[in-house]
Amino acid sequence: MDLPFLTVTRGISAAAIDSTRRNVLVADGIYDESVSLSGGVNLYGGYQPGNWERTGTATVIDGVASNGSHDSAMVAVNITSATTFDGFVVYGSSNSKSGGNSYAIYVAGSNSNLHITDNAIFAGHGGRGYSGAVGLNGTPGVNGGSYSTALDAFTATSTGVCNSSNNRPAGGAGVLTCPGAGVVSGGNGGGNNCTPVLSTQNSTATSPASAGIAAGGAGGGSAGVAGIRGYDGQLDQSVTCFLPSSGGNSLPLAGSNGTAGGLGADAPGSAGCTLAAGSVSGGDWTNGSTPDGIAASAGGGGGGGAAGGGASCTGSGCKDLLGGHGGGGGSGGCAGAGGHAAGGGGGAFGIFILGTPGSIPVVTGNTVFLGDGGDGGNGGAGGTGGLGGSGTQGGQSGPSFCAGAGGRGGNGGRGGSGSGGGGGCGGTSVGIYTSGIGTPSYCTAASNTLVGGFGGVNGTGGVSLVNAGGSGAAGAMAHCSFN
Repeated sequence: MDLPFLTVTRGISAAAIDSTRRNVLVADGIYDESVSLSGGVNLYGGYQPGNWERTGTATVIDGVASNGSHDSAMVAVNITSATTFDGFVVYGSSNSKSGGNSYAIYVAGSNSNLHITDNAIFAGHGGRGYSGAVGLNGTPGVNGGSYSTALDAFTATSTGVCNSSNNRPAGGAGVLTCPGAGVVSGGNGGGNNCTPVLSTQNSTATSPASAGIAAGGAGGGSAGVAGIRGYDGQLDQSVTCFLPSSGGNSLPLAGSNGTAGGLGADAPGSAGCTLAAGSVSGGDWTNGSTPDGIAASAGGGGGGGAAGGGASCTGSGCKDLLGGHGGGGGSGGCAGAGGHAAGGGGGAFGIFILGTPGSIPVVTGNTVFLGDGGDGGNGGAGGTGGLGGSGTQGGQSGPSFCAGAGGRGGNGGRGGSGSGGGGGCGGTSVGIYTSGIGTPSYCTAASNTLVGGFGGVNGTGGVSLVNAGGSGAAGAMAHCSFN
């Protein structure tokens, strides 16, 4: 043979179009290529390049990386006419792609006319599973309105009689909307209105403080309660202050504080990948699925602080007073998201066969050295819940001793923290894997020899302030797996 082809693939192509030359003899050496068989073309390795005598030494097909996710050193698809692959050393690739499989020999849709005989087959290494992305942290709560919103008590007019131009509406809530929980705003601080009336809440009745808003969804923080309005006092012309009372009991001038919003619930832990045996999908082995971490719940909004009571003037020597404005409640903090799931490791296969029962390829006399399944990826960390917004201090009584201070707004509840994403399963390592062809006798001692192998290491679950994700299962190892 004076002008042999440089590659195995070129030899197969030439034989496929020449019906008089159906045997491709391959000289010893290392062929860095992935080879695809052609029906009716026989491939024989182990020939000396000088005299083309078959000595059975080392004709090596060293599989290379493909453009797709999975690599195959030798491929036999839809081989239904007499075809032999004999006398080779086949090395599967070390797949560097996330979760990619390494097949030393890949067979699909072929029948008993395909013979794979007397080869040394070294399975490669499956790709490592991808790591899960980190869950987003919850947005922090919004503080209640600035102190300028919570106005101090003051003299309503210079003429003594309070009028509507002096009214101060409720306001100052921290406003926020969280994904999945809706509005979690704080309550408005209570406002002041004319006209004060002794021992009533007349000056605080029209614009009362409001409760915060509870976070939606299971585990959402409860709403903070609004403060209780202050009662009005009275001044006479000698600037004597008469405090509010009822039945001989004193009533408070000051508005009370709003209460804090409830905390959002932390997320429970999530599982890791459990089905390391995997399954066949779309013509390839696929590792078991892994769940994402679980999102937590948002905190509730704090209640608004109530307005302080004012004081009416009963003579010419004084002026009507309004109390301090209530402080706005802080909004709840948003929930932390769950960490994202990791991917499982890719499988390492010596011979991988897909087909239908009844007529299966002949596989005999081979020695299969099992490879290593890819390690599972690690789950992503769970997101931290956002802190609740701070409630604002209410307006103070100041020099107007007969007017009450406004209550402080309640703080928003902290958002819960998400759990970590699950860890991926380790990839499987199998000498001969079949799907759909029943239970052949490939693994008897008289048929093939199978040696070694390690399943991939399981990935760990993502970390979290509260509940980490579960770890995946370790990859399986089996000399044969019939599915």
